Amino acid sequence: MAMNSQQTEAMPELRVTLFPIVEPFVQGVTGDQWLLLRSGKPDDATLIVVADLVVEVVTSLTKAILAACTGMKTSVSEESIRSSLGDALSQSIAQALDVASQVEDDSVELCAAVISKEVAESVNSALSTPMHTAERVIRPRRLNIMVGHLCTMLKAFAGKMRIRRSQRRTRQRKLSPAPLEKPLVDNEEPRAESPVSVVSLLIGVQEQSSSGDSVIDIRKQKSVEELIDQELRKITDPVLDDLPDQVYALLQEECSLEIANTAMGITALLTQQEENQERTHDGKSTSQHNQETKCKQGVKLRVKKCLAKRVAKAWIHRMVVKLQKKFHPEPKAETTKSMMSLMSGVSALLMTEGGEKGGKEISVFKRFKNFSSVKHLVFIEALSDMLYRHIASGMSHSDFPEPVRHSSVRTLLVPQVHANMYAEIRKQAWRFVSLMSWFVNTQVATQSQRVQQAIMGPEAPCQSEALERGEALEHAL
Repeated sequence: MAMNSQQTEAMPELRVTLFPIVEPFVQGVTGDQWLLLRSGKPDDATLIVVADLVVEVVTSLTKAILAACTGMKTSVSEESIRSSLGDALSQSIAQALDVASQVEDDSVELCAAVISKEVAESVNSALSTPMHTAERVIRPRRLNIMVGHLCTMLKAFAGKMRIRRSQRRTRQRKLSPAPLEKPLVDNEEPRAESPVSVVSLLIGVQEQSSSGDSVIDIRKQKSVEELIDQELRKITDPVLDDLPDQVYALLQEECSLEIANTAMGITALLTQQEENQERTHDGKSTSQHNQETKCKQGVKLRVKKCLAKRVAKAWIHRMVVKLQKKFHPEPKAETTKSMMSLMSGVSALLMTEGGEKGGKEISVFKRFKNFSSVKHLVFIEALSDMLYRHIASGMSHSDFPEPVRHSSVRTLLVPQVHANMYAEIRKQAWRFVSLMSWFVNTQVATQSQRVQQAIMGPEAPCQSEALERGEALEHAL
């Protein structure tokens, strides 16, 4: 954002500390994730938590600078914010990792520069409004650039660490997925780690089985379900590390229904493609290539929608656990009824405009792909209200009123004793929107293509590793 120095005002000197934000992130990264960061190839789950860290850093800096700029009537310059930020981020990472010296890498300066640019825009946007609010959705591509630079910085820090695979592992759940159907052939070899495509598997089954198309379709659908579940767990399980087993099991059970529905739609596409291929062999069709392309696109779109919904639900439930830990010093055990009520509310909110009954049903992917300022504010209000009611219901002060809604007018009366809690919930809701907008617009395409290739077989290599998605972005922001 270009600024004229005559229109800017010198910002008061500000001492920035980011250690309280950085330390929990550093402690949460597993040994395997540090090894991937060191190699320059962080996995999808790591990229999500890095993106969340960036959003929190930007939000916290914006809030601190706005507090220091009380009374200012003109904009602040990007240079003054960069000066105030200094090396606070890299110093905090070094301190959290207990690394003696900072890293010498261009990514330190690049990361600080792009964060300062975003903070400057956020601060000046807030100064131009009466409320001076620090809440703002970060543009997906800008966030992706910041994620790429921070991953490069973390790679440099990881190079100075002694990393062991044993250091903080992802929680190993004692929960096993629902067993797949018994194989059609008793002596069939076990599935390899790299899954065989469903199309290839189907051909083998056709050669060995004459029990009818219905059995083949069931087997194919189960294979699709298994592949989607495997890929999605890689992304969401690390995010759900703090969830109690009971909550995790209920969430996985709910997600399994969505996966089954997605697999059913994909199976129908694959079956249609096979029928088209048979007609082609019989000389009844000359557009096989177009049909295959259409099938691949259809499979990928269904995976995108399923993946976006699963990540959204995983992150909301992660938020709930963290908020409960913060505001419930001695929380009571949640009942199954309470957890299922929350899950039902989350599903309804994600699938309707503003969470209102009777709203137009849309996919989570579409919701965050094209997010307008008006719609995201309505969504954030609804999400904040829902989370507040769920968390406050387990606290001693239970006489909080229901929100009052009249068409476009919304009023939620929060008891003073809960004011800070509601403000934190609302802040987390804004962070969630930034994170999901980034995920849907910059990450989900490559991930869904990987799943589509696992289902249909390899083709031209997809846009490869996770870090490249962060660094090889267009730098035209």
